[in-house]
Amino acid sequence: MKKAYSFIWYPLTSYYEIENDEIEFKISKNISPYLELNDENFNDLLKKNIIEINPYYRFNEEFFKLTNEEMYGEKGKILDLFYDISFHVFGEIDLYIGQNKKDICVKEIIKGIEKGDLGECLKNGISLFKPYERHMIGATIYEMYRSLDVIEAFKEVIKLLYSDSIIYDKTSSRQNIILYLNYSKEKNKEKIEVLKKLFLPLGLEVDIFWEKHFGVVEVPITMKIGEIAIY
Repeated sequence: MKKAYSFIWYPLTSYYEIENDEIEFKISKNISPYLELNDENFNDLLKKNIIEINPYYRFNEEFFKLTNEEMYGEKGKILDLFYDISFHVFGEIDLYIGQNKKDICVKEIIKGIEKGDLGECLKNGISLFKPYERHMIGATIYEMYRSLDVIEAFKEVIKLLYSDSIIYDKTSSRQNIILYLNYSKEKNKEKIEVLKKLFLPLGLEVDIFWEKHFGVVEVPITMKIGEIAIY
């Protein structure tokens, strides 16, 4: 059985890194009878905003008469626009019907932060994140209140948003976390401050190393001359 991301709703979720209004659905010239999104196309989904689809997988009755060759030519551009709009609508309906309790709670958490329920600072701060990143933050907050320790929640959201990162929290002080981020400080410093306010308790310090890791004896990759941060 193919994974759920083979359906048109997947590119419209918050986990997909391209904004919904930048996605363009087009009918594939090489249609697979078993998928709504072609496998060949899906491999490159994260790299482009044009998504080729099979309109007959679930909507054969609605689209069969509209997709014969005679309908193309000058009418083709109008039809392309019609298909794009239609599948955006169908995808959104899929998302709405498929929502569960967690999905609704996560959306409400994000809306609350965006409205300023947690203060103006976080209201402004959350706008620094893309929609799919906000969804990850909201989902982690939801899990934090259900089962995760605050430190574990912070580590979880850092790993989700910054996969190329390392967190050291087993230090001599339980009031200190060491965080290595192989990312630009200029672009991400404000974001990290927002995450600290959302997840960490007062009094817990975070030492952050940007791009250059501190040297660790007997670990050669961290001991390169000119690439060592001092801790």
